[in-house]
Amino acid sequence: MKYKVNEMAHNAKSSKNTLSIAIPFAYAEKIIQMNWGDIVFGIENGYFDRKTAIEHAKTVVSDDPEQELIDLLCLSPPEVNYGNLLLNLVAHLADKLSAKDKEQTKEKFLYLTLRWLYDNKDEFDDLLAALDIIYDDFDFPKSVNFLGYVSEKDLAKITGTMYDRWREYLDNQRRRFLPD
Repeated sequence: MKYKVNEMAHNAKSSKNTLSIAIPFAYAEKIIQMNWGDIVFGIENGYFDRKTAIEHAKTVVSDDPEQELIDLLCLSPPEVNYGNLLLNLVAHLADKLSAKDKEQTKEKFLYLTLRWLYDNKDEFDDLLAALDIIYDDFDFPKSVNFLGYVSEKDLAKITGTMYDRWREYLDNQRRRFLPD
């Protein structure tokens, strides 16, 4: 097993990412349609590294880019990795988002995190504990209706149903956050 849940939780750096799950930009951009608010949330909570802001900027640059976007793309490696300039530029870009886009960020990250976990489920030594921790990290959302207490005795019987409901949740959220 690649991921040991107890060790991950013990070494947590963020209360909103207790397992310190780092999601690569290339993976995330295939799963959700990202905006600057998503980038800020991802960096601040350790889901993304700071270079993700530059990668995202390269995908959204247009013929007439905003000054903040130009400034972001011109940052030197030390400015990307240290200090507040990168975060300030990204936050300023995120401030221009609609209220609806801002509200969806946490839901997008719940979906993105659960999708990443699902895609990597065989790498975890205690998948149910990992799910429970993520559920807690996102303040026990009602949309995640496939989780609940499972005794060791009932685990084998319930796991199949849980996987089906988890997959259904992921399919529904994919349609919501990555429209055709």
